[in-house]
Amino acid sequence: MIFVMKYSKSIKYLLSICLTIFLFQPINLSAKPKLVVIIVVDQFRYDYLQTFYPFFTSNGFKKFSDEGINFTNCKFDFIGTVTCVGHATISTGANPRVHGIIGNAWFDGKYFPCIDYYENEESWKLTPQSLMLTTIGDELKRKFPASRVFAISGKDRASIMMGGMLSDGTYWIDYTNGKFRTSDFYKRDLPKWLVDFHNSSPFDKFFKKTWERSIHAEHYLFDDDSEFEASPTGIGNTFPRILGGGNPDSITSNFYSSMALTPHSGGVILDLAEKCIEHELLGRDDEPDLLWIGLSNIDAIGHAFGPESQEIQDSFIKTDSLLAKFMIKIENQLGIENVLFILTGDHGVAPVPEKIKNSIDAGRFSSRAFVDSMNKHLRTKFGQLKNDEKFVEISLEPNLYLNVDAILSSDLNLSLIINELKSYSKTYHEIEYFFGENDLSELSSEVREKFENNFIPGKSGQIMFSLKPFYIFKSDGVGTTHGSYHDYDTHVPFALYGSNLKPKTLGLKCSPADIAPTLAEILGFNLPGFRCGKSLIDLIK
Repeated sequence: MIFVMKYSKSIKYLLSICLTIFLFQPINLSAKPKLVVIIVVDQFRYDYLQTFYPFFTSNGFKKFSDEGINFTNCKFDFIGTVTCVGHATISTGANPRVHGIIGNAWFDGKYFPCIDYYENEESWKLTPQSLMLTTIGDELKRKFPASRVFAISGKDRASIMMGGMLSDGTYWIDYTNGKFRTSDFYKRDLPKWLVDFHNSSPFDKFFKKTWERSIHAEHYLFDDDSEFEASPTGIGNTFPRILGGGNPDSITSNFYSSMALTPHSGGVILDLAEKCIEHELLGRDDEPDLLWIGLSNIDAIGHAFGPESQEIQDSFIKTDSLLAKFMIKIENQLGIENVLFILTGDHGVAPVPEKIKNSIDAGRFSSRAFVDSMNKHLRTKFGQLKNDEKFVEISLEPNLYLNVDAILSSDLNLSLIINELKSYSKTYHEIEYFFGENDLSELSSEVREKFENNFIPGKSGQIMFSLKPFYIFKSDGVGTTHGSYHDYDTHVPFALYGSNLKPKTLGLKCSPADIAPTLAEILGFNLPGFRCGKSLIDLIK
């Protein structure tokens, strides 16, 4: 009897040791996921995860916050928080001054969109060639030649910045005809599975359908009808909406373009992502594959109606259900141990000024009117330039581009012009910072870093400027926008779920630039060259 009791105690002791080892052993990251799915929600403020949490299912966004590794303090470290810059930062692991994308466009004698590329004056195509760094997908394919990389989004610049130079397929929605397209930089012919997807007319099934609220009206956090929300053609600004593009009789290009402002567009993107995984056999072998998904429709909805709208709340409720359906299907097909999902956003968004200005100093600012006013002031002060050219060419926030050649050829000193504009800018209550590149040292270290991280000599403007918090570069009186370095524009989600990761919530400050270096180390390699981002792998083990 004594022997049996001692034996029993020994078994319990050994079991307790084994259990302790099991519970506290670090995650085995040597077993690489076979498929990584990075979901970038365009205009995804971090606080949406908290605000709309009670309305989410257990299998969508909650999977990331409850069952994944959730970084709650992830912020971009630069001014100029727009689509092209955000996606480039996520895919390269660097800030704009390193990866080369300082905005959706810049000015070098002409307006130059971030994905435009001219081989000569007659030959033009959409490419990632403005990137000065390789993406995580490019380096994955160099490390594992059999790996596949695809990017699917609602926007061309989102897909191109995500897919990089070496993607096997980079696709985005052409909202003139409701079909996906690519650039001949990648390949001229679409794969058969995508052609078949088009033949199913994925958008047409929504024609004359109604966009209804997902839940009872009384459970929405905001009013539905606001004079400060846009009323896009074929959508309007109140529920319910008949999806017809303004024409109840037939499908037109207006119908397709209006679909960009609905959650259903995100559903079509996820449907195509599912087809891509199925037909390209992603995640079916030991070489890891990468699929980028850009839910760009949220950005269009947010611009039109703002973050304090029933449209945004309902779009996130519907997107949550669509995402849950997608994730469950992929988990069932491949096994969650073989899939790593990553969730983030390319930027946030400012509140609609009119909805908060009773309690907060807020407003709108017309950059076009500001440019006209500066030119008028400088002509009065210094006289006309030769051929009456403009002193200030264009504002592409945060950059002001001066007509340097015309100023110098008129025997004017460029520094004198910049100093005059600095004085003139002080007459505008809305402007917070206004300076030339030689004035960066005058800023506080924290603010200076935000501007320096998006400054490239010769590509950035001769002047950089920003507005005070809650002032926006949008003067038409409705909707809102983004682009500042304020928290509502920079703070976005970053969460990982799947691939045997243990749930964890981490509040330390990090950046979306950390995503690519972290993923690279999970997959067994390091990104070459200087990257501003850092691997967070030690925190997720």
